[in-house]
Amino acid sequence: ENELIAVYDVLDDAVPPAFHQLDYLALRLIFRSRHQTSLKGKIKVDTAAAVRLAMKWNRPDIMRDELLSMSTSINSLEDQWLLLMSEALRDDALHEFVREFIEQRVVNCDEYLTYERLTALYNQTSGIDKSGNFLYLLMKKQEHEEVGLNDIKVIVKELLGDVVCTTLPETESVTTAHEPEEVTRMSLEKNENSWAPYKILFLWALLTEHWQLAVVFWSFCPEPVAAALAAAVLLKSVLRHVPRYVLHWKIRETIKEQKRLWQKRAVELLDLCHKQQPHLARSLLRKRSKHWGRQKPLKLAIMSKNRTFVAHACVQYHTKRIWMGDMKATSLTWKVAVAIVTLPLGPFFVVMPDDHRLRGQRAKDYREKFCALWTSKVFQFSWYFMSYFLFLGVLSYSLLVRWDNVCPIRSDWLTFVWAFSLVYEDSRKLIKMLTKWGRSTKRYRLYRLSLESLQLALRILAFALFFGGSVLRFSGFQGNGELYPTEVRHAKRMLSLATCLYFIRGMEFFFVFSKLGPRLTAINKMIIDVLSFIFILLSCLVIYGVASQALLLPLQDTSFQMLWNVLYIPYWQIYGELFLEYFSGDSLESSFCSHYNASVGVNGTEVQLCVQNDPLAFILLAGYLLLTVVLLLNLLIAILKLATFAQFKH
Repeated sequence: ENELIAVYDVLDDAVPPAFHQLDYLALRLIFRSRHQTSLKGKIKVDTAAAVRLAMKWNRPDIMRDELLSMSTSINSLEDQWLLLMSEALRDDALHEFVREFIEQRVVNCDEYLTYERLTALYNQTSGIDKSGNFLYLLMKKQEHEEVGLNDIKVIVKELLGDVVCTTLPETESVTTAHEPEEVTRMSLEKNENSWAPYKILFLWALLTEHWQLAVVFWSFCPEPVAAALAAAVLLKSVLRHVPRYVLHWKIRETIKEQKRLWQKRAVELLDLCHKQQPHLARSLLRKRSKHWGRQKPLKLAIMSKNRTFVAHACVQYHTKRIWMGDMKATSLTWKVAVAIVTLPLGPFFVVMPDDHRLRGQRAKDYREKFCALWTSKVFQFSWYFMSYFLFLGVLSYSLLVRWDNVCPIRSDWLTFVWAFSLVYEDSRKLIKMLTKWGRSTKRYRLYRLSLESLQLALRILAFALFFGGSVLRFSGFQGNGELYPTEVRHAKRMLSLATCLYFIRGMEFFFVFSKLGPRLTAINKMIIDVLSFIFILLSCLVIYGVASQALLLPLQDTSFQMLWNVLYIPYWQIYGELFLEYFSGDSLESSFCSHYNASVGVNGTEVQLCVQNDPLAFILLAGYLLLTVVLLLNLLIAILKLATFAQFKH
């Protein structure tokens, strides 16, 4: 047969690179020979069988060059193409065939995707490796082995919450006597919000770990930037929901890598849009996604902790516009500062954007510039910042001066009004937070809500201390001739603690500054590292304190002073206060002595027995200082420098 013979010069530079591959040449020759034989009327070409052969060889280029270009019966094989599409979706390695089916329009995803096919896709994937697939691990509490769309909806809602409220098609359910709830058919209503086949298949590929197919469907998804960020949010939620000891470490690392890849794809796509059309790229950030829970891309980037996306120039300019309001985003900092401080003269320093020139002379009007300054976020924040620290100054002044007045004065009334306004806002936020807490059943959301609720509770505690201290302050002088009554002393203590909490609260203002904000974030992370390190240090402190006190005061009675000495002396020894006179027995302080009732022995008198000099106590002291000061503290410094601070600099 001459049709089975072909000659190629593989050394010719003009030959395409694909012709240097033996499998390509052999498969291409088979397809061409069968096509030429069919033209002579000898046999009929089975296009579906030829595509299956190309799929077994994994050569989508041959299918594109030979079959799709030469076959004359493509349109008449619609059912077979749908079957081939299902076969290609079973293997992630055949993702290029799926792309060719969609690009060549031999498969219409609107017609292909039905409830039965989507359910079959989820079930065929969940049955491959149930022990390693995170979708099955998330659905292990389900009673039915077969996966249904309602089950998938529950998982998606648990992972993404309100981010994807219309990802799966609407279904109708009926109740039977044998099964509590079974989906029987899919709603045929397909609008742009509730029906997006590429989005549904994109989500299916992510949940079933078909990473290459996910990229293929993402390329056809509407709103690709939001889709990539939503994928990162989904994978981040999977890592949080599936326990570490359940999911294999290789699968966990794969999911982490995929999350980074989707974050990178979102950044690259935004960068491409920003280089071509910056204005449209910025409008993309302001647009709410129709397919991903009406969320903006910036919100999705924050949810996925995509710092690279947030740090992009397009996002930074967008946030700068929000910060500056109607004023020009590139206004000089000193002009804005002068405009805020000198409010009546501020409009003379305000610079409006160039597009305001279209309005004519109104852009130069004093009233418009004043409104632009007054309604800007930077103005509102700056005045709140200055007024809050004015409140802290007045509160500190009233705490430091001597209290001779029986009734509140103007500064006291000012602090009262300000404190009540703060506690009103904090109480409103706390009630709203607790309401969400009661509705949430997710572990990571409960953890986040508990931290936020703790912060608000500390703020309310600051007001409680302030209010209690103020009441004790003015009640302590009523009918009392003492210069410094006990009530006033307690009031000083409570107001001092309240002032400390208010100052700590004021530090959150510095998070908006580009230099101080990251450093405060690093300090917060360092505090967390120190808290975990304190448990080790506290164990060494207690061990040494018990042993040393047992040697130095062998006859002490049960008292609070005994427990105090166990913690007090070893703690200050970490900072260099060694108490050597105490260890040598030269101290005559009563707190370092124990009273021993020697009624049986020495005339029934009470004997005061002070610290006993014990050489073993000095040896324990030397080992304790070597372990804590030299080893543990330097280890803590190294951890903070090499881990936390290095991550902060990166």
